Amino acid sequence: MTIKFNGKHEEVAEATTIAAFLEKKNIRSPHLILELNGEILTNPQEWTKTVLNSGDALNAFSMVGGG
Repeated sequence: MTIKFNGKHEEVAEATTIAAFLEKKNIRSPHLILELNGEILTNPQEWTKTVLNSGDALNAFSMVGGG
């Protein structure tokens, strides 16, 4: 199935969770915030339970401090 990740089409297997998708993409950050279909998902525990569906739009943002 196809989802859109950070604006680009990605092929993912059926029943793939957000956590599994991020692991496959080698994306790890303690300051990661995700947006799934316009909804902000800040709790990483949600990522292990949320299954991606065809047509989903997933965006990842890494919070960086500076000064």
